[in-house]
Amino acid sequence: MTFPEFALAVASSLVAILLLYLLYGASAMYAKRQIATAECWWLPGADTFRFVIRNIQRGTNLSDIRYRAWLRTVIPAADGISVETYEDLEITKGERLLLPGNQDLPLICFRMDITEQRFRFVTTDKMGKILKGHWVDHKEVFLMVEFSVRARTWYLFKHEISRLYSISALQGGLFSAQSPTESQLNSVKQFANEVTVTV
Repeated sequence: MTFPEFALAVASSLVAILLLYLLYGASAMYAKRQIATAECWWLPGADTFRFVIRNIQRGTNLSDIRYRAWLRTVIPAADGISVETYEDLEITKGERLLLPGNQDLPLICFRMDITEQRFRFVTTDKMGKILKGHWVDHKEVFLMVEFSVRARTWYLFKHEISRLYSISALQGGLFSAQSPTESQLNSVKQFANEVTVTV
């Protein structure tokens, strides 16, 4: 093989590798923005919030879904403890083998009540039936929700997507968001995410 032929072969290989990495990057960016994101909606007809994995806008399935939700109380640093401390109370967890396209998956349904001048975080079913209640006496309490899913795009790339969300201001903000009209909860923040791509 002559040197020009060798150089052409090396250049062709580098172009192929670069193209593959560009496709990986594009697929990962698409997955981060479009696949298995989460939203939380207040449904006054059911008197509950529904925190859902969004898949209703896609025609393809999600699989191997695992999820967990917990209440996190943040205890400030104090004498003898130089960092914040998290006290976590698990609320729910579960899994689904398959979520068809054009469907959302509610991970947790809930609302805030006031009973005897105390705020109470109440988990419900999808139609608002009370399942369990937890007192929320601390202002620094968050609802944390994490999940992982598998998805496929472009008939080629497989994705493993893990996300962590938090909802703050459970006492005042969440209670005041329970309006007479259906609305999306704006205080849902994506805390972290991880997307891996394979062929």
